[in-house]
Amino acid sequence: MTLDWGAVDRGNTVEGLRQRKLDLVLAADCCYDDQVGSTPDPNQFFTVCHQLCNAKTSCLLAVERRRETTYDKFIACAKRRFSKVRQLPHPAAALVADSRHVELWSLSIE
Repeated sequence: MTLDWGAVDRGNTVEGLRQRKLDLVLAADCCYDDQVGSTPDPNQFFTVCHQLCNAKTSCLLAVERRRETTYDKFIACAKRRFSKVRQLPHPAAALVADSRHVELWSLSIE
């Protein structure tokens, strides 16, 4: 299922998914610079990810390296919202095309 984390009406979708007690939340291509070159605030994204998780949910992110300020802001926000944030070893990232620029991260609220 695709979830537009910036949508105004996402609350009902998030609540419906949350009631299912998800085991896994996957996200990709979620760290970016907008068209004017500024760094969007990732708080909405991580708020939705956090709302979807419970103590048993793993949240896996495929994060393409962008500008350092964009990347640093994104990871710092993840660390504020989740109690456990860790980058997965590079062999796991080898499953991703052109993995030199893509990192895999695991987030949890445990």
